[in-house]
Amino acid sequence: KHEMRSFCTLLFKSVTMAQSPIVVHGDPISQPTRAVMWVLAMKGVKHEMRRVNPLRGEAEKDEYLRKFPSGLIPGVEVDGLHLTESHAILVYLAETRGWDDLYPSKDAAKRAKVNMWLHWHHTNARLLTPTMVRPLFVGVLSGMPPSEETIKKAQKRSNKLLREMELVMNHGGLKHGKFLCGDAP
Repeated sequence: KHEMRSFCTLLFKSVTMAQSPIVVHGDPISQPTRAVMWVLAMKGVKHEMRRVNPLRGEAEKDEYLRKFPSGLIPGVEVDGLHLTESHAILVYLAETRGWDDLYPSKDAAKRAKVNMWLHWHHTNARLLTPTMVRPLFVGVLSGMPPSEETIKKAQKRSNKLLREMELVMNHGGLKHGKFLCGDAP
């Protein structure tokens, strides 16, 4: 009887956790925030979006830092947790909601491919923001176009990243299907 009650309590907690509201703190200008928002939209998950503009210092305010001490966006409140780092958020959501189509829980090799790209993206593709997007964006907003040197650096970096991505995808990433882990999206 006690074991059954414990099992039911555990089951109830897991169901209520999986159905708890999700609050996303971030700004649509942030690619990591958009990644979390896209997955939630793709999966039809209702959530609340609270805009936090890092350009106005809103991620550095005490109220935000009490929940998310790193001061990063997105910050997500889910299942009693306060998470930052979009890839960690996405993996957590996929694992706790059974989204095996996004993050294969039963196939370590497929999961390793997804992890490889999550880490590659964080280390490499995210560098496009400070080297290319930010200088161009700030230039447009300030009315001062970026220097030729800044543009050349940005082009060189983005070309290198795109070549690397194409090589990896053609020689191991997509040779077994249309998508990273096969033919299904």
